[in-house]
Amino acid sequence: MWAYVWDITSDPVIRTQITEWAAPSLGTVAGVLGLLSVLGVVVVAWRRRAQVRAIDVVWLVLFLVPAVASQRAIVWWALTAPVVVAGWLAAEDRTDRAPGRGGVPVVVLLGVVAVLALPWLRGGPTLDDAPPGVADAVAALPDGTRVMAYQPWSSWLEKEAPDSPVYVDARIELFPAEVWGAYDRLLVDAPRVLDEVDAQAVAGPTSWAPIGSVRATAGWEVAYEGPDGVLLVREALLGEGHADQP
Repeated sequence: MWAYVWDITSDPVIRTQITEWAAPSLGTVAGVLGLLSVLGVVVVAWRRRAQVRAIDVVWLVLFLVPAVASQRAIVWWALTAPVVVAGWLAAEDRTDRAPGRGGVPVVVLLGVVAVLALPWLRGGPTLDDAPPGVADAVAALPDGTRVMAYQPWSSWLEKEAPDSPVYVDARIELFPAEVWGAYDRLLVDAPRVLDEVDAQAVAGPTSWAPIGSVRATAGWEVAYEGPDGVLLVREALLGEGHADQP
């Protein structure tokens, strides 16, 4: 598991392409709240330093390092820190304080962690991002049609059209740098890249740069266009009568 995480977080292509694998930033809500959670643990550790054991420090550092390296690993820190802090409070002599107050730091820390876990703070796709019209149009294409899809849509298209392979999908660690490099070059020279990889269709949001450049290129036709996005296919595919026009 650690080797997998190291491979992912040390890959500059993945860290650039996939937001959740990028390092936390103080320019994001998740980054700020993550820093606050670390500071909260430090404050509690200082106040309960008599209860802090060496193994506690090892556990915290072991899970803090990945969280600093990658936003995705914040959840590991979130699962570990409250348990360690609770252990310090449980070991405390409670005879000289009012009952019921010791759990406040843990509750506050868990509240911060719960906010960090909200999907819209991580910027990941939600059900509102699903392209149902595009997915149905891809499913209507002949089996085996090679689709260059907007990467955040790949899993939706694979579910609805499993026989039409997409160029890259959510299994980011499986694709070598040259594959991601070709995907990047779509933004500046989509028609040439599509010829290089022999893609037969392009699916993405209307605002995705490759859609505009491919639409203006001879040999491509609109197979579907709707509020969720656009599907463009090579004229030869439509000419064979395989793809159904909406």
